[in-house]
Amino acid sequence: MKINQLLKKATKKIAHISPTSQLDSEIILTQVLKKNHSFLLAHPEKIVSKKKVDKFFSLIKKRELSEPIAYIIGKKEFFGLNFLINKNVLIPREETEILVKKVINFFKHKKKGALIDLGTGSGAIAISIAKHIASSIDIKAIDICKKALNLAQKNAHNLATKNINFLQSDLLQNISFQNKSLPLVIVANLPYIGQNEVLEKSVLNFEPSKALFAGEKGLDLYDRLFEDLSKRKINFTKLFFEFAPEQKNYFQKILKQFFPNRNISFFKDLSGRFRGGEIE
Repeated sequence: MKINQLLKKATKKIAHISPTSQLDSEIILTQVLKKNHSFLLAHPEKIVSKKKVDKFFSLIKKRELSEPIAYIIGKKEFFGLNFLINKNVLIPREETEILVKKVINFFKHKKKGALIDLGTGSGAIAISIAKHIASSIDIKAIDICKKALNLAQKNAHNLATKNINFLQSDLLQNISFQNKSLPLVIVANLPYIGQNEVLEKSVLNFEPSKALFAGEKGLDLYDRLFEDLSKRKINFTKLFFEFAPEQKNYFQKILKQFFPNRNISFFKDLSGRFRGGEIE
């Protein structure tokens, strides 16, 4: 079959699943052919071998079943970088780039400091930040899942990022804070979805539940984190975190209880909905 015939047939197959069925088909085909998007546009009449045709439609079948493109092709772009992705980690979201920008701005003119990335998953946040701040900043990327950490380390290697220590820990449980003189920034993108929340099939059936859900209302892990920071009197300079827009009022209330002497603010995502908080 020719490239244009393949794309037409595949686009029709997944039109009911994806509003971007044409683009999805093109992305999958570039992966199979190991060519870029420009190649498809320049060679619509090129004949594709039966072996590659079969491979292409086996991947299209996965998309028909709502599997996200990132898992099908094994990668996802985030903050201008390409990250390996598998089913042990959450797919990085564009909204989370706001957290990355805020941390980068904090460290912009600093040569010393410490950063902790909680729930690092694929390493997208820690690695993206590391590429834009001084290499002398001490970065720890933490996750409870060993398989996630293995993938994050691969991403760090592939993206030539050497100044990150990857550690397995349940939140800050295994983390010691020895150098208290350095400004410490914590960035947390923890699971924040409630157990009974209705999710799209592409999320519920494919993304790891441990990276999505956190108790009945989706707040269990953040409650534990704030309580731990308060009890251990961890002297952080700033803490950035992401949440669901409908959770803002809860965070506004609970943070005043845990950190009565701190400044607390919230920021919006690109769609104008509250998506993150900042404690300083």
